[in-house]
Amino acid sequence: MSKFEFTITIVSIVIAFALSELMAGWGRILRHHQRPRIDWLFAAWSVGILLLGVLHWSGLWLYASVPFETLPQLFALLAPPLLLVPLAFLLSPDPKADVSFDLGAYFRDISRPTLLLVAAFTILSLVADVAVGGVSLFSIEIAWSLGFVGLLVAAAVSRSEKLGIVALATLWISIAGFVFGLVDAPGW
Repeated sequence: MSKFEFTITIVSIVIAFALSELMAGWGRILRHHQRPRIDWLFAAWSVGILLLGVLHWSGLWLYASVPFETLPQLFALLAPPLLLVPLAFLLSPDPKADVSFDLGAYFRDISRPTLLLVAAFTILSLVADVAVGGVSLFSIEIAWSLGFVGLLVAAAVSRSEKLGIVALATLWISIAGFVFGLVDAPGW
């Protein structure tokens, strides 16, 4: 087994754990009532984070040709997925049976840490790309990602729902580009 395969195995397990928790949360929501009232903002962020996790995992293939020689390389690749875990737990409520549960109110309560975790995930992904993958600090991807981080932080600090929706739209536009093949997905 190569060091790349060894590294990707643990990273994949962490990503799988986060995505499993996220989907288990969807099951708990659906089980809560016969006809659950799904908040569109909560649902869009939740599905967006699921797709972000899958795209992050698929992008790890870019590191296949990188010579893995140090433990900090492992930690650089492991750090972003480790943030997906608390993010998945935030987006996986555990509503109680026979108790009214408002997903919109729930998401408003968790929106600040959610936005900040997505920002931190993006920054740590950039650190891994630069430190391990050798991506230039002056690339368009880095500039776009830093702009996205600024938008996420501004939305979290201001608690502006409109800025949060703009950040969500930005996430979905970038994800859609990869999913629909409009932009070449990293590693594929």
